[in-house]
Amino acid sequence: MLNISQTIEGYIQSSQRLFKQVDEELAPTTGILILTPRGQGIKVHFNAYEYDYELSKIPLEMLLSQQDAQETFIKLLPFFDHAYHEVYASQFFKHKNLIFSFVMIFDRKTLSPYERMPNNDKIPYRSMIDAIIETFLKLLNGAIETYLTEHTLTKISENAVIKSAAKLVFNTLLDTSEIVNPFDNISKISSKRYEQTFSDGSILFLPKNKIHMIDQTPSIERLIILEKKIPLTQLRHVRKLLEISNLNMLLLSDGEFILGTVKIVDEQKMLSFFETVLTVDFSHYASWQLSYHQHKIFQVIHGEVYISKPKIGYYKFSDTLRALYPVLNAKQTILLYKLILEATKQTKGTIIVISKNARSEAYRLENQGFIVAPMLLTPDTMASITAIDGAVLMDLDGMVQGLGFILDGMATDKGDSSRGARYNSTIRYVETIANHDSFADSFAVVISEDGDADIITKHTLKLM
Repeated sequence: MLNISQTIEGYIQSSQRLFKQVDEELAPTTGILILTPRGQGIKVHFNAYEYDYELSKIPLEMLLSQQDAQETFIKLLPFFDHAYHEVYASQFFKHKNLIFSFVMIFDRKTLSPYERMPNNDKIPYRSMIDAIIETFLKLLNGAIETYLTEHTLTKISENAVIKSAAKLVFNTLLDTSEIVNPFDNISKISSKRYEQTFSDGSILFLPKNKIHMIDQTPSIERLIILEKKIPLTQLRHVRKLLEISNLNMLLLSDGEFILGTVKIVDEQKMLSFFETVLTVDFSHYASWQLSYHQHKIFQVIHGEVYISKPKIGYYKFSDTLRALYPVLNAKQTILLYKLILEATKQTKGTIIVISKNARSEAYRLENQGFIVAPMLLTPDTMASITAIDGAVLMDLDGMVQGLGFILDGMATDKGDSSRGARYNSTIRYVETIANHDSFADSFAVVISEDGDADIITKHTLKLM
């Protein structure tokens, strides 16, 4: 048991580095699930935990062949919570009298902000994180097989895993083969100059079998149709054509060829008409980003892939909120977090104020906004109500009490002149509230037009 753990300790460390590189909050619980056959049962060992498992109902070989066999054993561990944990594992390996598998246990709360992929059977990934997990486990299976047969340890590069996952997602979304490889072609194009300048143009990608549907929707207008398609591998030709692309005109591609140019007439109708709409936007030298339905999936800078992170991590949100309101339970915290995540998508910026006395606060500010009948917010309704200027006021249960409020407050030295009025007015408001015993403390989130998201409480302002 100890020898196996020592043998693949490097892969455990690699998995930790990999997910911390993507997002500090993602780091999973990792370990080796080891099964030791004993009579009519098996001894199960995972990290510091150990228990006996009886095989009275199903033979071991049949159990191990099940897709979720590892989860069957992990679920029985005392720390596992099916509502909050998600299990990913390598295949099972046999070594002498042991059977083992590499296991990663993720917190669902840290995975949920990454769920941006199309929800259909053809796309097996909810997010880039799913693709990274699958890529890592595939490489890990090969590395362990190699070690057991050839006694050679294969190093797994974290950067190579992320890049391979990005290629996999690009190909999968476009339903193209690995041979087509639009990822590498786009990376090479981004490094090409045209008359000593680099491109800031864009390419619209649609799956090959959906290109003909452009003529069936008024949301996209064909502008230029090339009589001879230009392969993406013809880097200089594509780079030259990018000179004519701008906000109103994009190159059109199926992942293998440039087919011409198009104008997006109605973006929302286009996104609802096509299952898959990908755009590549170039910026600076060797820099580009891939977006799916307006959501940035990843950015590539000098060949390295960077995954878009949630603007506010769950644990930062949870720890700061519970420091202010320790009575909150996990269910309330998760609901509020999902609502705040939706608010961070508001491109015009917004302010969310959470207070246990939200109703009375709404009446206090009634001449500076709109009081509404209490209503439980959902991510969909959150997207709508944050479109209005001013702050949204809600209670600890996610019930909206008012919206469009102009926040009041006394002048303070805790502001930041480099930030906008929305940020500074919220600081004044939170500090003023904190200095009055008759008011309930406020938890405020400011989403700026430039994409920043800040949590402001009396603790973040160090007013205690």
